[in-house]
Amino acid sequence: MSSFEQIVDALADLGFDSFVLLDKAEPESKTFASLVSTGFKLELVALLGVSTGLIDYQLAEGGAAKLWEEVEGIATQVAVANPDDIRHCMELLLRTPVCSLYREQKARRIDRLFSSDVPAHIADNFAECIGEPAKLWKTIADVVQSSPEKKTIAFAMKAFDLAVFARSGRYLAFEEEPPIAVDFHIRRVSEILGLTSPEVPDDEIRHLWFRVSTEVSVKTGKSISPFRIDSLIWQTGVSTYDPKVKKHMKSQLEKLERHLAEIGIPKARTSKFLTLLRSSPF
Repeated sequence: MSSFEQIVDALADLGFDSFVLLDKAEPESKTFASLVSTGFKLELVALLGVSTGLIDYQLAEGGAAKLWEEVEGIATQVAVANPDDIRHCMELLLRTPVCSLYREQKARRIDRLFSSDVPAHIADNFAECIGEPAKLWKTIADVVQSSPEKKTIAFAMKAFDLAVFARSGRYLAFEEEPPIAVDFHIRRVSEILGLTSPEVPDDEIRHLWFRVSTEVSVKTGKSISPFRIDSLIWQTGVSTYDPKVKKHMKSQLEKLERHLAEIGIPKARTSKFLTLLRSSPF
């Protein structure tokens, strides 16, 4: 069995429910679930997700958990009813300590987004946005003057996806390859698993993982998009990276195993994936 086939087999063994548990462990998912459960309009929660996703980087003390906690509190306080309220939420969010780093740069991004037609389009044509996520992805990148494959653009779309899931229980469907970011962790885990070699360009890595997600979806009979795969592979990279030696280490796999167990994924589901990693050359 090739490395590609082994990866597909291991990820299919995890099953759709395991990927849902990975998502639910993220701070943004908890915020979305809380907001939609208290009656916030889904399209506005999704717009809030996109807006916050665009500035979810270089965070101060508290990190992502604190950022999304602030988002929930501010949105509840403002009692969001339209896109202008979302803009006000973002202005308040940018004043919080967790957003103190690169505050002006983040403010410019928010200004570009809300000076465009995107907020109104999400609010007024939500079904179209859900049906054509790749188009929305490109539009968001264009209005904030960034590239679609940049990490914050991909994360903004992932936040949109998770917001939709919080209410509907359905993820976005990508019939074409989405431009998910290939960062240091994704690249290195791809190499460790034998999927790629060091000299392979980002586009090829992205294409290979899209193929993996397609095959896993066929094998499980469930749509498991590249976002779901990306979450697991990125978490694998973060968990196995040892900052002291600045390398991904096999000895760190216990940390990943504990994380997967703590969020509720049964050991029987993770066995093949962890065995594959343990047998791979770090």
